[in-house]
Order: sequence, then structure tokens, then C-alpha cells
Amino acid sequence: MDAAATEQEAGKRVRWSLIYAVFLLTIVNAFNYMDRMVLAVLAEPIKIDLDLSDAELGLLTGFAFVAVYAVVGLPLARLADRIGRRWVLAGSLAVWSAMTAISGSARNFTELALARAGVGVGEAGGMPSSHALIAEMYPPEKRAVPISIMTAGACIGIAAGLGLGGWVAGTYGWRAAFLIVGLPGLLLALIVALTLPEPKRAAPADDAAPRPPMIASVRKLLSIKTYRWLVATHPFYTFITAGLIGWLPPFYIRSHGMTVEAVGAFFGLAYGFGMVMGGIVGALVLQRVSKGRVEIIIRYAGWLMLLAFPLFAGAMFVPSQWISLLLITLFGMTTGAAGAPMIAGQQGVIDSGNRALGSAVSVFFSGYLGAGLGPVLIGVASDSLAPIYGAEALRLSLLCASLAIIPPGLFMLKASRHYAADATTSSGQGG
Repeated sequence: MDAAATEQEAGKRVRWSLIYAVFLLTIVNAFNYMDRMVLAVLAEPIKIDLDLSDAELGLLTGFAFVAVYAVVGLPLARLADRIGRRWVLAGSLAVWSAMTAISGSARNFTELALARAGVGVGEAGGMPSSHALIAEMYPPEKRAVPISIMTAGACIGIAAGLGLGGWVAGTYGWRAAFLIVGLPGLLLALIVALTLPEPKRAAPADDAAPRPPMIASVRKLLSIKTYRWLVATHPFYTFITAGLIGWLPPFYIRSHGMTVEAVGAFFGLAYGFGMVMGGIVGALVLQRVSKGRVEIIIRYAGWLMLLAFPLFAGAMFVPSQWISLLLITLFGMTTGAAGAPMIAGQQGVIDSGNRALGSAVSVFFSGYLGAGLGPVLIGVASDSLAPIYGAEALRLSLLCASLAIIPPGLFMLKASRHYAADATTSSGQGG
């Protein structure tokens, strides 16, 4: 075999290795969100069975999960940057899957809150490691599509968690739903540990400066304008995808009279499909029309977020159940398309040694302010409005909360103005 053929064969192996890695990371991300979001479709039967308030449901879907998720993510990300992203990812997956299954045995609010906190501990190591791996495998101008494919795993996971969870809960009860959703992740963790490829990073030179303390690395990251604006975007984006979306199944059950099975089927198919198509097709289109210029991709994503606001608000206003569901599907497509550019923009201005940490810092803020505080505030507002508006209190609470869709659009537009300069001057250039 001549040198050219050997080189071509090696190139094919590398391409298939990249394809397999993105596929596996997509499945892991699907399990991440499936285990996280199954609680949303189980909220009503859990509320009745354990006699919970909406505020307590908000704590379960938000702060109980995020209280440890955001904090543990920072040291796990630092560990992933040092010992390897694959091992941290596999261990994290095993922990969150086991704790999801254990959630089904909870007898009261406290036990379920502790189990959900355990899920948060595991999932804290998932997203930063995955983002770092994608950034190591692809150059900046080609990251949007693989990130969008991996992000589509979140949409698939949301769809599976809501759809499968709703069906199992309606057939066998909510406890069985946690068990069936959680256990397969243990097998997937083994597959990740044994087969996920991880690019080799150059060993530091003998005379290289020692790695700075974590707080110094965080300060360096936050000194980058693009990164700061996109970190500011992330809490609002998470508030939308965790706070608003997490309360939509109870909303359609209460205000539109849908059953748990029907809500699960819709969010598992129509809404989930909308987010997947929006994420993948949106990234492909944005990458094509922008000619790979990341700053333009981020700018278009900002306009998509602004478009998402009237779609969601309209879904809350219209009395027709089917028009409302159609608008929510379109909302899912627009927000799904905006997610990957946000992540690609962050990774494009971060150096290789801090990729997982950079993602974890963003997750830290988005966790507490978005996924943690958001669902609780919506639940508290719903409880407060219930004496006056009854079952429609949640509709009004969600309508007010939808104003959070606007800031991430504006912040992405702002970040797009700084990306080109930051990618050139920062150590993240080309990395």
C-alpha cells in the first residue's frame, strides 16, 4: 500500500472516529436530559401522591437539582481538564442514572429532593466534559454543526423523558417511570468508559509555567468580552428550557384538560421533534449562510431568540389547544437553533486547557439563576395567584416569566460584535 493510500485510510478512520464520538456524546446528552426532565411529566401524579404544593414542585424541578449541580460542576470540570474528559463523563453518567432510578423509591418530599440532588451531582460532570471534547475535535468554524447534533440529544432526551415517562406513569405509575428511565444509563456509562475516543493533548513542556489556581483561570475567562456576554446569556436560556418548559406539562393538564399520556406524547414527539429539527437544520443553515463565520452565526441566533418570545406568549394567550401546541413547537424550533451557537461561541475563545472549566463556569451561573431559581419563582407565583385565578394561575405565571426570553437575544447580538477580536487576541484562537 503506497503512502497516499495509507494516508487516505488513516483519514477515514479519523472521520469515523469523530462521527462515532459525536453520536455517543449525543446519546449521553439525551440520557442527561431524559433523566432530568422526566420529573416534569410526573409532576402532577407526584404532587397528588406526596401531597406537594407548586412551590415544592418548583424546588424539586429546580433548586433541589441545581443546588449541587452548579457547585460540583466546577471541580469536576477542573478534574476533566486534567485527567481526561471520558473518565469524568462515564462516572458522572453512572451516578446520575443510579440516582434517577432511586428517585422512584421516595416516600416524601425530603427523600425525593435528596434523590434529585444526587442526580445533580452526577449530571454536573456531563455537559462540561462533552463540550470540551467537541471543541478539541473540531476547529471553531466547524463546531456549530457537531455541537447542534450533540445538543439535539437534549431535545431527544426531553422528548423521551416526557413521552416515555408519561406513558409509563399512565400505565404503571410514576415510580416505575423513574426506574425505567434511569437504569439503562448504567450500561451506557460502561460503553462510554470503554469506547469513547478522546483526542490526545500535548504534554506540557518541562519549563512550562504551572497551571494557575482555578480562581485565576476563572478570572481570565471572565476577562473575555464574548465569553462574558454568552455566560450572561446562559442563565436566561436555561430558565427558558428548564423553567418554562418544565412547567408546560402541568399547564396543559390544568388549562387545556390534557391527560398525562397526551402531554407526554406531544412533548415527546411534536415538541421534541421541533427542537431537534430546529437545532440541527438551524445550525446547518446558519453555518452555510454565515460561511463559517462564528460571529455571524451568533448574531442570527440572537434574532432567533427574539423571535421566540411572541411564539411563546401567543401559545399562552390563544384558547385553542392545537394552535397553542403548534406555537410551542415553533418556539422549540427557534430556541433549539439558538443553543449551539451560544456554546460554540464560548468554546471558540477558550484555550484548550480550560475548555471544560469554561463550560462549567457558564453552567454554574445558568444553574443557580436559570434552572434553579426559575422553576421555583414560577411555582411560587402560581401558588400566589391561585386564590384569585384558580387553575389559570399557572398560565399567568408562565406568561410573565416569558419575558426572560428577550435578554438572551440581546446578549447574543452584543457578543457577536466582540467575537472576531476575542478569537484573534485570546489564547482560544484556533483552539
